[in-house]
Amino acid sequence: MAATTETFTSTQSLLRYLKISGTYKGYKQMVTAIELAIEDEDRLLNVTIDLYPRVAQIHHTTSSCVQKNLRKIIAASWENGGREQLEALLGLTYDRRPFTKDFIDLLADYLKKSRAAS
Repeated sequence: MAATTETFTSTQSLLRYLKISGTYKGYKQMVTAIELAIEDEDRLLNVTIDLYPRVAQIHHTTSSCVQKNLRKIIAASWENGGREQLEALLGLTYDRRPFTKDFIDLLADYLKKSRAAS
């Protein structure tokens, strides 16, 4: 699949491009998780101890709810055409849906590079 020529610097516009609607509980949590990962990529080394609790605290919920909500929106994205969008964006192909921390890492890395280039 050919890479897209579109460039995103906003987390929200990137998520919408990947077919993730703002109507999901996990939407704002994903935005926060990506921004926290951009701020400090070491947070991705142990998401259950560092990243999810921070996101949960910000959104007044539990770590397990954050984890479930993020998995749910990634699955919804994958089923609604987000897989093709992600592959076009990154120029990669995927045999399976990425794990949550890998998905966050891919998007955080993409946004970090996009923001640095603009």
